[in-house]
Amino acid sequence: MSRGSTGSCSDASPESPAVYANNVGKPLAAVAIAIARSAEFATKVQHQALRDIAAACELQFPDEPADPNWLEEFTRIVNFHRLRWPAVLRQLDRMRRQRNDPATLGAALRCDGWPPHR
Repeated sequence: MSRGSTGSCSDASPESPAVYANNVGKPLAAVAIAIARSAEFATKVQHQALRDIAAACELQFPDEPADPNWLEEFTRIVNFHRLRWPAVLRQLDRMRRQRNDPATLGAALRCDGWPPHR
């Protein structure tokens, strides 16, 4: 496995020099926080998450492609709450299982704040 100059195993490119410009000489933790809060980083992470969430949905719901608007909303919720993959995968699995039980599907999804899969 090849690693880029940032040491990351992902295919994402490093942040632009503009992200670092105001952080020269600051402690490493402050720079990391500034990068994580940057609009550029948020855009990269969200795009990556949208692609990955779409792939996970395709595995859970192979016979029904996810609506692009639903994927955007689901990804927005995941990113807003900074959910980790175990929580996302548990929710997708829960949605898949509840699909077969229409009586519980609507009530369960309304009470936990997740958008219903369409």
